[in-house]
Amino acid sequence: MGTVEYPNVLSIVGCVRVVGFIPRLKARVFSLYSIIEQLLSESTYDLFDTVQDCITIHDAETGEIVDVNDTYCELVGCERAEVLATDPMELSVPAEGYTEEYAEEIFEEVLETGQKSYQWMIRTTDGEHRIADVVASRAEIDGEKRIISVSRDITERKRRKQEFEEIFNAVQD
Repeated sequence: MGTVEYPNVLSIVGCVRVVGFIPRLKARVFSLYSIIEQLLSESTYDLFDTVQDCITIHDAETGEIVDVNDTYCELVGCERAEVLATDPMELSVPAEGYTEEYAEEIFEEVLETGQKSYQWMIRTTDGEHRIADVVASRAEIDGEKRIISVSRDITERKRRKQEFEEIFNAVQD
């Protein structure tokens, strides 16, 4: 008996292999994409948490703090979860003029102009008052309006400047 060839069977077997391969390929590509996405977000958070400046991210409408970096947590003396659960005004010094109304004015200006530089007094958990030089910028993160504030503790610099002025004034007298 002679050999009977079934070219369509080979094509069908080949299609089954290809068809079976495509979902596995899609799964691998999706998995690779997920891994890359995770690495990118982890890298972003590594950068976010290793920066020497304080970073706070506020909800643009409510002023609520939605994220902070480790440097900010170290400055105020709280864990991230504590900061996120705290009213931002509890970490401010209203008696020195750093009021909720002033914060609202700053946020309005940031939303209008895109950016604002200012100084803000922060109260740490141990009651110490620290002065921060802040640059706040308008941003959109995951479709949400945010205000990102990058600040630097300038308390020591301000103290040195005041001491210098006192010495200078004493010499002038």
